[in-house]
Amino acid sequence: MIETFGPRNRAVARYLGPYSWQKNNSLRAFEYPWAYEQLAELGERLSVIDVGAGLAGLQFSLGQAGHAVHAVDPGMAARGRGWDLDPDQHAFLADVYRAPVTLHPTTLAGAGMADDSVDAVVSISAIEHFAEEDLAEFARETRRVVRPGGHVVLTIDLFLDLDPFTSRSHNEYGTNFDVKRLLDHVGATLIKGEPATLFGYPEFDPDRLQSNLSEYLVGTMYPALVQCVVARVDGAARP
Repeated sequence: MIETFGPRNRAVARYLGPYSWQKNNSLRAFEYPWAYEQLAELGERLSVIDVGAGLAGLQFSLGQAGHAVHAVDPGMAARGRGWDLDPDQHAFLADVYRAPVTLHPTTLAGAGMADDSVDAVVSISAIEHFAEEDLAEFARETRRVVRPGGHVVLTIDLFLDLDPFTSRSHNEYGTNFDVKRLLDHVGATLIKGEPATLFGYPEFDPDRLQSNLSEYLVGTMYPALVQCVVARVDGAARP
């Protein structure tokens, strides 16, 4: 339908809605509403950075809800797994959905965000695609831009075909990384999330997860579970 009527047809865009523009794993049907609810619980009219937003719908839903949203995404310039991101198409969608979102087509370090300037950083199944140096930058910059007492809201794919479940470290989508180590580098304290299901925590047990796999939602595009995290940035831990 998009190819028939064109990607900038306003009527088609309104009909399809904001979640029709980025193909993704089936897990996102849970992740987007979950993340939206976590931010709603944190307050109204927040200043939010959505890292790895692409053309995904959450940023537009947050903009419609009155949050001040900055979408940070380098697109094909990413050093890890890149993806197409047309800034003109992004602006078109933000206008159609009446969702004021500011796009920064770069990494977080290049977005020009001031110290202690945002209430929350959200990222929906994006950072597991990052190259190692970009993941380190994400931790450093998140710690810098989130105000003390602010939050990070993350969903992170846990790939079932990679370490610690197999001997392979990477697949075409990314890697499993130490979630606890990331939060420690951010200077953030876990307030929502089950350590037993978060890779890197002492409680994490890959055998237990595999043994009880029928209890979990598993992605259909590629085999993955979703790790859900809400953490508070601790001002005392900041440099």
